[in-house]
Amino acid sequence: MKTKELLIKEVENSPDFILQEVWDFLQFLKAKYQQEQLEVSLLSESS
Repeated sequence: MKTKELLIKEVENSPDFILQEVWDFLQFLKAKYQQEQLEVSLLSESS
């Protein structure tokens, strides 16, 4: 199984309070990745 399929399977079998934490963590990771990409872009422009 692929990671996405495994996650979907786990989501379907998890209580809401765990899903809320997973959602929060996913949003944190996405924001962190976007910030890192922005910093790399800015560093590339200044070189």
